[in-house]
Amino acid sequence: MNFVNLIYMKKLISLLIVCAFVFVGCGSPEVDPRTEEIAKCLGEKGAKMYGAVWCGHCNAQKKGFGEALEYIEYIECDPQTDKEGAIKCVEADLEGFPTWEFANGDRLLGRQNMEVLAEKAGC
Repeated sequence: MNFVNLIYMKKLISLLIVCAFVFVGCGSPEVDPRTEEIAKCLGEKGAKMYGAVWCGHCNAQKKGFGEALEYIEYIECDPQTDKEGAIKCVEADLEGFPTWEFANGDRLLGRQNMEVLAEKAGC
């Protein structure tokens, strides 16, 4: 094996190792049973989360729910990601992200603790 092939081989192996670490790290974390219970209740009670794909607090809030986020109505406000969602966000006259809206019309602005969300929704 010549020198050039050896360099390419080392780069390929390094790239494969990095990809393996990224792939392993991207697995979905297991959802705490209480988190799943809260997410289901929020969904049943009509709570909505408005957010944007570029919003760090939104992403952290969504990550906190893990797979249980599927039970919550999430409205994406970035028009490049979801045009229909962006229209809903404009119509909702939001002040910032994330915004939680509850069935009674009350809102909470910013990243929220699970227990606060549960209490506000009546879970």
